[in-house]
Amino acid sequence: MTDDRLWTAEDVGRFLNRSTRVVLERMRYKRGFPRAIVLPVSRRAHPLWVPSEVREWALQHRDPDRNPTTDAKPLISQAA
Repeated sequence: MTDDRLWTAEDVGRFLNRSTRVVLERMRYKRGFPRAIVLPVSRRAHPLWVPSEVREWALQHRDPDRNPTTDAKPLISQAA
């Protein structure tokens, strides 16, 4: 997947670790999710997305309350 082409729902799903179905039925209708481009090329056009817009949207959804360097819990109990 390169930035010089539009992403299909499958590409978006692969990037977001979601199924194509979830992208088409849920993600694309979420408030703030990048609007799809639908080219008038056939009777049943498929939505396409600009990769940089999807990436930007994803980065806006980082967990703001967790800092992995300070909130990390030890893997082994330190009680001895």
